[in-house]
Amino acid sequence: MMEGQVSAKTVARRRRQIMAVQRRINREQNRALVGTRLQVLAEGSSPETEHLLVGRHSGQSPEIDGVTYINDGWRARARSSRSR
Repeated sequence: MMEGQVSAKTVARRRRQIMAVQRRINREQNRALVGTRLQVLAEGSSPETEHLLVGRHSGQSPEIDGVTYINDGWRARARSSRSR
């Protein structure tokens, strides 16, 4: 280990702490969306049930974020129904 470098154990602990804070922030942001109306790009049927569509809103990245479940038909706007 180079002088002044933190140990791998410290790095792992700090990463866990940062990720825990980020999960709380993300959860709060998602909860704030539940019940709101927003524009969503519908991507298709939900694999879980034929009664829902899945899509994403402008704040969701397909590689990182979850999906928005659309339960309000093929309207231009959909109700966010789930918080992660």
